[in-house]
Amino acid sequence: MQPRILILWNPSAGSAGKAEALRAELLSRSGVVLRQVSSRDEVVRAATEAAEAKFELIVAAGGDGTVNAVVNALAEPGRELPLAILPLGTGNDLARTLAIPPDPQQAVELLASPRVERIDRVLLESPTRRIYYVNMGSAGFSGEVLQWATEEVKRWWGPLAYLRGVAQKLGELKPYEVILQFDDGPTVHEQLYNVVLANGRTTSGGMMLAPYADLQDGQVEVLLVRANGLTDLAVLASRYFAGTHLEDDTIVYRRAGRVRIQAEPPMAFSLDGDLVTDEPVTITVEKQVVPVVVGPEFGKAVSSEL
Repeated sequence: MQPRILILWNPSAGSAGKAEALRAELLSRSGVVLRQVSSRDEVVRAATEAAEAKFELIVAAGGDGTVNAVVNALAEPGRELPLAILPLGTGNDLARTLAIPPDPQQAVELLASPRVERIDRVLLESPTRRIYYVNMGSAGFSGEVLQWATEEVKRWWGPLAYLRGVAQKLGELKPYEVILQFDDGPTVHEQLYNVVLANGRTTSGGMMLAPYADLQDGQVEVLLVRANGLTDLAVLASRYFAGTHLEDDTIVYRRAGRVRIQAEPPMAFSLDGDLVTDEPVTITVEKQVVPVVVGPEFGKAVSSEL
């Protein structure tokens, strides 16, 4: 009889080194297999094997990159398997929106009697890539920052890595000429610094970028940052920290189930840490297709009112 739970443990995740006692305790549990994974390829291979071996639950013990790898591995037909998250990363942003406790020990307790909900998955298609994400997609300036924020940088700076990257890249800020289409609407032309396609609410370790995002509504929250100059960008940053950034004239805010994007110069897209660098791209939301273990407070704070 196959074990019930497979835990994919990423030893490179931000707080994995502090959770060795928990790791030892999990290894002693009946019906649990713990497999160490040190690369994206290892995560994908292990998750694929778990689905084929008919495990009842797979646990991503790592950060958002580990979760992203599992989600992509299980996206193939016939590989559906409930996913739980043990938050060991520096950001753990999807876990926040799922209301999973930030303490790994408390998160493990959810596995005793898991509450499983289905959440949306977002498909990005480009000329050379077909890839999924479940939390945050961004392009333009933020894509460049996240491309700069290597694993080594994130280990050194932790949750501050994104802010450190902004300071590092601000002098290279340039506008993009962007053509967008939302669902079946007309094309829109904008000069932008940034595009955010949010399925979850937070990024970079809890920064509340899309406070109204709902993981089950079949849409992404689209934030377009207009290229109005560095002065306006500084004002926007202050409004962001005050929680009023969606009201700023620099921001164009939309919701859509499908978005087509083409930019000049081409934008680098970051999808839960995975990079896509070719265009044009189309993102399509697949509604409530990923079964995940959620915390007891999941869904209680989501609002669709602006």
